[in-house]
Amino acid sequence: MVRGEDAFCPSSGSRLSLDRHFDELARPWRVPDASSESAELTTGADKSSTTALKRFFRRTHRSERSDDTMDRDLLRVAARHIETLKRSTEARDEWVWYALCERLHREGFDVGWMRKHVNPVCPHCGSELTADLAPKGEVLPQCAVNCRDDNRFVEGDIADAIRDTYNEAFAGTDAGALDRGHLQIA
Repeated sequence: MVRGEDAFCPSSGSRLSLDRHFDELARPWRVPDASSESAELTTGADKSSTTALKRFFRRTHRSERSDDTMDRDLLRVAARHIETLKRSTEARDEWVWYALCERLHREGFDVGWMRKHVNPVCPHCGSELTADLAPKGEVLPQCAVNCRDDNRFVEGDIADAIRDTYNEAFAGTDAGALDRGHLQIA
């Protein structure tokens, strides 16, 4: 979630500029946009603060609303669940986002829009994914850098990471644990 147009500062939640400032190691540092109080440069992070994730949720929710109104119930419930997730797990932002989406979906909120604001990554190394044809003809994700040197498809590993993140936060609640075959959003 810290990449592309939806990139945000991992500490403040401010949207990051598309401009990149390269350092001596050729790392692409980005700065929060002009409306932010922070001017800290960042290359992003795979685990953002609770505040940053709440601000990202609020901003992306607003961007999806055509009438420029906010669903206050959704924002309140999402903020509570983000706090629970960030307190319960050390998972990457991507898995927290998908676990949040699953929880909100189970509570009856229309959150299909959330999927377009996150790009899944390789659950083993964090690299981008490519897609390839599986033996049965379906298109499945693979690690773009082939970090395991076996060209494995990682869709099951992604589902496991999301399920583990969800269960760490919510297994003991009224929503219950997420089983292997019951992931609705990924």
